[in-house]
Order: sequence, then C-alpha cells, then structure tokens
Amino acid sequence: AEFFCFTSIYESFGLTLVEAGYFGCKIITTDFASAFDITNNGQNGKIVEINKILINELQNKDINNIVSYVDNNFEKILMSKWFEDSSELFSKELQILLNSEIKSNVSKEIAKTIFNDFNWNKIAINFKKIIGLSK
Repeated sequence: AEFFCFTSIYESFGLTLVEAGYFGCKIITTDFASAFDITNNGQNGKIVEINKILINELQNKDINNIVSYVDNNFEKILMSKWFEDSSELFSKELQILLNSEIKSNVSKEIAKTIFNDFNWNKIAINFKKIIGLSK
C-alpha cells in the first residue's frame, strides 16, 4: 500500500502506524498522543487534529475523565456534530494528500524514523532507564 489512514478517536499507542511506517506507507492519522512521535511531529506524515477539538469541548463541559466519557458515550459521540465535522475534515485532508505531489523521500524518512526509534533494542534501553536499571 502507498497510503495508510488511521482514523481512531483515541488510541493507546498505535502499533499499526509503526508497522505501516516501517514498510514506507505515507501516513495520515488523527492526533492521538503517539502519532506525533511516530510521524516525527507530522514531518513524516499528515496529522489531522480532530481529537484536540473534542478534548477542548469536553473540558469546557467540566468532563475530566475523557477516556471514560468516550467509552460510556460512544454512540452519542458518533452522532455528534463534532464527529460529522471531524469526518469531513479528515476526508478533506486525505483528498489534499492524494491530489498533491508528495515528496518521495517521505516514505524513506518515516521508515528510517521507525527503524531508528521504534526498534526493540531502543525500547529495551529506554525501559531499563525508566525502571532504573541503567543510566
């Protein structure tokens, strides 16, 4: 595949983005936390900031446990204006991406980022640092 679209409302990590990037797919994704790391802050993929809008909307309603709220109100969210607007925004960004001349090195750059930053050796080293086994 040349492109990979990741449309999750929220995600804990997004291993499928790492896998798609490893194989050089051009990525368009929503703005869940690790999407920024995986795409090198959007340099190696397109991040559509829809979740930031939902989080702000929920915080304005004094909803603090956003994950719990989304879990308990998923059907309501799917029928909301936010979801309709977000779907439209994501579709527009995807159309722009498909119609634009994309630099060929984007695929190579995301594959390089994945290879360098998301390999098991690096993960093990970082984990050892976190639990205090190395410095």
